[in-house]
Amino acid sequence: MGTDKALIELHGVPMALRAATALHDAGAASVTTIGGDLAGLRRAGLVARRDDHPGQGPLGGILTALRTAAEPILVVLPCDVVHPDPAAIGAAVRALATTPGVLAAIPRRDRRLQPLHGAYARGAHAPLRAAFVAGERALHRALRSVPVAEVPGVDPRALVDADTPGDLRRWGMRAPTASLVPMDVPELPAPEIDVDELARRREAGIVLIDVRQPDEYDEFHVPGAILIPLADVPERLVEVPDAGPVHVICRSGGRSRTAVAFLRERGYEAVNVAGGSLAWQESGRPIATGSLPV
Repeated sequence: MGTDKALIELHGVPMALRAATALHDAGAASVTTIGGDLAGLRRAGLVARRDDHPGQGPLGGILTALRTAAEPILVVLPCDVVHPDPAAIGAAVRALATTPGVLAAIPRRDRRLQPLHGAYARGAHAPLRAAFVAGERALHRALRSVPVAEVPGVDPRALVDADTPGDLRRWGMRAPTASLVPMDVPELPAPEIDVDELARRREAGIVLIDVRQPDEYDEFHVPGAILIPLADVPERLVEVPDAGPVHVICRSGGRSRTAVAFLRERGYEAVNVAGGSLAWQESGRPIATGSLPV
């Protein structure tokens, strides 16, 4: 298409960032992109890793992801998914976790399994790697050696990818520009505090930004937290105080870590809240509901 599809924008947000946000919203502990324009992906606020098998198709990318996965379950999502859906992601994880003896859980669309929208156990690496070493490059054929569960009840719209320039025009996408791919995340880890330290700092009065989605915020949030969803942070920097520390929180610490790295690169004294809103809630401390900070 003349540019990395991961950086093509839908509604002003790079597609890869939209996919990553859906994964975070579904509960992913971390999100990493494999291959592609590593520098561009990092500028978009994403963690990007070099593909072990560049030019070898999706199977090579999945092998790279499985080899480096820190968690027992890996969710695969294509960078060009048009309607990334946390509910569909969660359904795949549940199907894998609750179906005995399988190493992958994959939804079906138009009678065909969609392996780029599936959940994989780390144990899937060995049979997929064996197929790869034997010369197989087609993911759907390599999966014949992997026990697979079908994911029921997934909305077909969550499985639509933008494969052609016509798809881009249909969904109103446009090529990336410097002004619309604004995040540049440094390699150094962002400083963090836990919810106990957050509670102590709140007593002295602090700025706390919640980068989750509005429905998550409405369900519950730390009292006083200001909602700025992750994808909106670059356009709403004017709302972030540039004097004194800024504390950032999300569901469990992944999205907020990305936001903190972006803010610190731009000179803000930003601090991540490890464990996120879930840890705050589980600690038994007060929570607020609705769309207002208090």
